[in-house]
Amino acid sequence: MQIKLHIETDQEVLKDVMVENNENDFYKEIGSVLPDLKTDLPQTLYVTSDLGSAEFYLGKRGTYTENGIDYPSMYVKEKNNFIQGLTPAAYPDAYLTCIHPESNNYKYYWLRPNANGISATYGRIGVKRGEMFGAKDLKNPYPTHLYWIRYYEKLSKGYVDQSDIYLQDQKPKKKKATSFKANTPKEKEDTASHELYCLLKSYAKHVVKTTLTNEHVTIAQVKAAKRILQEMGKRKTVKGFNNQLLKLLQVAPRKERYIQKLLATAESDFADIIYREENLIAAMEAVASDENTTIDIQENSFTADHIEVYYATEKQKKEVIAHLSDRLKGKVHQVYRVINQKHKKRFNDYLKKEDIHQVKQLWHGSRNENWFSILENGLQLNPNAIITGKMFGKGIYFAPSSNKSWNYTSYRGTSWASGNSDTAFMGLYATAYGTPHDVTMSESFSQNKLKNLHCNCVHAHAGSQLLNDEIIFYNESAMLLNYIVEFK
Repeated sequence: MQIKLHIETDQEVLKDVMVENNENDFYKEIGSVLPDLKTDLPQTLYVTSDLGSAEFYLGKRGTYTENGIDYPSMYVKEKNNFIQGLTPAAYPDAYLTCIHPESNNYKYYWLRPNANGISATYGRIGVKRGEMFGAKDLKNPYPTHLYWIRYYEKLSKGYVDQSDIYLQDQKPKKKKATSFKANTPKEKEDTASHELYCLLKSYAKHVVKTTLTNEHVTIAQVKAAKRILQEMGKRKTVKGFNNQLLKLLQVAPRKERYIQKLLATAESDFADIIYREENLIAAMEAVASDENTTIDIQENSFTADHIEVYYATEKQKKEVIAHLSDRLKGKVHQVYRVINQKHKKRFNDYLKKEDIHQVKQLWHGSRNENWFSILENGLQLNPNAIITGKMFGKGIYFAPSSNKSWNYTSYRGTSWASGNSDTAFMGLYATAYGTPHDVTMSESFSQNKLKNLHCNCVHAHAGSQLLNDEIIFYNESAMLLNYIVEFK
């Protein structure tokens, strides 16, 4: 059954429509007109229908600045309501976020329907000195029928509905932890895998905990963050870049008092910001991947992902250490032998397909929080490679010299990564070196360009532009992680 609904202000008729006879559809029609009225406050909204009438006062409570323009901040008060006979309705949770850098507003509003009405939790960052993130609960729940009124009231102030990203199942299932003494080879594998799993996961969790306002990370958040980051890389102006960055900050809210500090002020800032966001997203991905796991030792390890991890034998350690510079040899704390069967098959198939017979052991360094994702997913081609200062294009970069890769780790004092940790990790990879294309000057390459040159990689030699050799591959199948080395 449908009923007639008429909505107007003192100045104009806004709607004259037929709606379903239920509370949800009826009040959603009313709420949807609010964002268009935000510039003309105060005023009164008049509602008449077949089931009665109501009046809503649209007031002004402060202002906010968006794109350099000051807008009144709307609040809605129900003056009277004589509407009766609507069919009751169920409402979803809604998680809304708002960023206005000019006003230093960085807020969220979580609407939660329940048996007592509509509850809400809200908070903001950067309001008071020392207040990084505060959460408050609404003292008196709203009447249920005001759900869409409050929802659209928030949208009128620049809030964005991020429910699809934040409101997934939030509590992973847990089992009691299992401990045992490792005696058999399989048990030793489980122990090494569990140790490395927990170690790498802890670094990712630390970054998420100290950077984001909410430690709970969903897969949807990670996917959205990756998509927005890729769009950031396409932007050529500071304004366009920051517009995408603000979207990313809504998806992954930060513990930052001043929002402007996170934004670019010049094009020269793009590389550092993208590098910062890439590292954070890698950490988020590691944490999000843990949502449906247990804390049983056999499952809380890489074994569940069909990745074998062992403590390296003494012979293997000697082989790995032989590839290190003298200054790094004394820092080795542990060496893990890694066998990802899926990646191993992919690598061997690539060698066969490309008829490559020369394989080289090369180093790759990365920040601590990235290694969990690297071990599970492998190194991946970076669409923002040129922006982040990669001299030879969208490739995956390795070095024969461990000192070169060291500067990309989290260790205290490293140059490129600005490390501040007493622990670092590097990976020793088997790479499909084959026939290299030798260069000494910066030039962008791709897999297709290499094929036309009948080469398998780019070998950039030290000279006027490089202090150390770099070897770059443009196919993710051209590398296989054999060892992860932990340094202290």
